[in-house]
Order: sequence, then structure tokens, then C-alpha cells
Amino acid sequence: MLKNIHTFLLLSTLISQLALARTSHAEVTISSLPFRCDRNGETYTLKTPLTASSGPAIEILAQNIILDGLDNTITYATTAPGTAIQITTNVKNVQITRLSIVQGPAGGPAISIRAPGISALAVTYCQVQLLEKAANGIEICDTREDSDSLDISRNAIILNPKAGTAGHAILIDASSAAKVTGRITENTITMGPQLSSQYPSCLSLLDAHGPIEIASNNLVMNQGDTGQGIRLWNSDGHLIHHNSILMNGAHMRGILIDGGSDYNRIYDNTVLMRTLSGGASAGIRVRYASSHNLFYTNTIDASSAQEGYAIRYGGSQSTSPQGPPSHNEFFSNTLISSSRAISIEESSSDTLFYCNSVSAVGPGYPLYFYATDAQPVSNLSFSYDEFKTPQAFSGIFNGTGSPYSNVLFCSCRFSSGPPDQRSFSGIHLIESGCPAGPCSQDTPDTQPPGIPTGLRVLPP
Repeated sequence: MLKNIHTFLLLSTLISQLALARTSHAEVTISSLPFRCDRNGETYTLKTPLTASSGPAIEILAQNIILDGLDNTITYATTAPGTAIQITTNVKNVQITRLSIVQGPAGGPAISIRAPGISALAVTYCQVQLLEKAANGIEICDTREDSDSLDISRNAIILNPKAGTAGHAILIDASSAAKVTGRITENTITMGPQLSSQYPSCLSLLDAHGPIEIASNNLVMNQGDTGQGIRLWNSDGHLIHHNSILMNGAHMRGILIDGGSDYNRIYDNTVLMRTLSGGASAGIRVRYASSHNLFYTNTIDASSAQEGYAIRYGGSQSTSPQGPPSHNEFFSNTLISSSRAISIEESSSDTLFYCNSVSAVGPGYPLYFYATDAQPVSNLSFSYDEFKTPQAFSGIFNGTGSPYSNVLFCSCRFSSGPPDQRSFSGIHLIESGCPAGPCSQDTPDTQPPGIPTGLRVLPP
């Protein structure tokens, strides 16, 4: 009896091993390009550097694919524009890791990794070099349906587009305002130093509803003219925090919240501006109907910039999305500039500033306003903010007509006396009787309210 049981168990084990052998795949080595990854659940590897003259170098057509470069290099678009890795629309569960991707001399349009409509994409420990025209690094596009579990982390990307062309190191273009969730973390992105003038970006989100966590990235912008660090257009519900941004150039934006982007949280970022003359740059720029965003505990140093505004707020346009930014809050930020620490301009309304430390050095302004009757400023309040300047705090209100209404300063501290509001009506200084604020002059708020503990930031 025992012998029969032993024989049965042995036969069962052999049958199981045969079944496993039939369903599992050996690791596939990619030895030449172009190549098609078309077997579900397969692992594909590179053992040597490879080159593709044009077209897609590698196409991923199946689900649950791992592409491991083993620290080897693909050089693509050497004779004609092309894509290094093209993932078929709506493929799921793709991992790309330890791969170096170099754009060839043929120019653009060229894309290193293109993933339309993908869900569960991980790109980690890759190196991407974009050295020619009209090039994107990692492009998530045409997400007509919700896309989740994106993980773009620990990559090194060099974006150096030639004159007259744009490019994006990381681009998420949802096209139909689909929901896109995941994280973009711990990447190092270097832009420049070639002169582009077409506003290339390190990281750009277009029409994407989050949450995506954009955190702990190191962005270095050496672009001669124009350049954007983190850009949101019509994108809602994202967390942008603990990023380090260095800006060297003119017409730059460190973090741009634009085009009706709402309910985002931007906090604990560090922006160092060493921008050149020839066009104003902004550490944080907010405009065009963007609302209900929170900006807090950011540090922006523009003391060495020639035309560097730590925060530049305001602006409307005649096309959609219309209207000025509104219902945003800025609190517990540390801002310093030799030009304008906070610039309120064009059109803005219904915005709160509180508990900020705002400093000007040299000839700069801690706070500067410009408005007209056509582009007014209304319903702004500054509460428990501290404004520091070595000069007289005057001349901060500018414009034509009667553009200001209900601009309040409540229990603020001014190192050289309060601002002169006599030139315009609608500006009010309230030095006593202010409602209790979230912080006070004596005990600055070190733990501001509302620090998110999770990714959900959109209202229910």
C-alpha cells in the first residue's frame, strides 16, 4: 500500500513538472533590431549594445512583459526619425528597467519610450539621452480610459533639444481628461544647455486627472532661454512635493499650474533660481482659471536671479479655460527675491496668503501688484505674513483705473513700515481685531494644516 502511494506521489510530481515546463518560457535575448516582444509573460533581455536606424526599435505587443536591458544601450533614429520602444495601445503590465536609450542624429520627431493607453507601466533605473530636435523621453499618451499603477522612478534623463524645437523628458498626455494614477519619483532630469525657445519641460501633465505623486525628483534646467520644470495643464488632484529644482536661464517656470488645473497640492519643494536677464522667470507660476490648489512649506530662493519672481500669480485668457486663478491658498512658504518675491498681476481673485515669510534683497520687492480695470485684482487676503525688505515698503501697487477691490492685510508684519495704499482704493490694512489665524507672529506654523497623508486630494 505504501509503495503504491509513493508511486502515485512520484507520478504526480513528474506530471506537475511537465506542465510547468510547458507553460513557462525561457529568457529571450534580443540580439538585433528591430524586434517584436509578442509572447505574454515573457522576460526579454539585452546582452550587447544595439542600434536601430529608424522606426520602432522594439515593439511590445503582449501583456506582462519584462524588458531588462542589463545596463546595455539602444541607439535609435540614427538615419531617420523613430521610436526606441513602442508599446501597443492598451497593453498592460510592462516593466522596463536597466536600459540606456540614446537618440541618434537623425532628429525628430523621436520618442524613447511611447506607451499609448497603457495601464501598469514601470520604467525604472533607465538612462535616456535626448540630444536632437523634437524629442520626448517617456511619453504616456492617448489614455482614453483610466490608467493606473504608473511607476516612473529612479531614471536619469538628459533633455537637450536644439534651437526652435520643444521636447519633454516625461510627458503624460491623457487627451480625454482620463484618470491617471501612480508615481513619478526620484528621477534626475537635466535640461540644456542648448537654446530652444519653445518651452521644453522636464515633466509635463496634460489633461490628466490624478492622483499622481510627483516627489523627490531632482530637476536641473540649464536652458539658455525658456524651460519648465513641472508643468500641469488642465490636470487635477496631483501631489507635487519634495522636489529640488535648479533654474539657470531666462523665461523659465519651476512649477507651472496652468490651464484650469485644480485641487493639486504643492508642498515641501525647493527651488533655487539663478536666472538670467532677458525675461522674467518664476519659481511657482499660477494662471488661467486654476483653482482650489494648496501651496505650502515650499522654499524658493531667487536672491541670485536677475529677473526671478518666487511666486508669480495671475493671468486670464479669452479662450478656454477662461478666467483668472482663484480660490487658491499659499501658506507657510519661505520666499526670497532680488526682484519680486510675490508678484500679483494681470487678473486674480479669491486667494489666501497666510503665514508666509517673504523677503526682498537689494532693489527687490517682497510684494508687487500690477492690475488694470480690464484685468483686476479682487478678494485677496494676506494674514499673519511677514514681509522683509531693506527699503521703504512703498510703490507696490501699480496699474491704471480702479483695478483693486477688497485686498486685505490682516495682522501682517512689515520690516520697514506698511505699504502705501493711498494711490488706489480697495486696499485695507487691518492691524488689530483680526480673526484667529492658523499661525501667529510669535509662534510660526511649523505643522501647517492639511498636510496630505494619502494620495486622495479631490473632493468626494
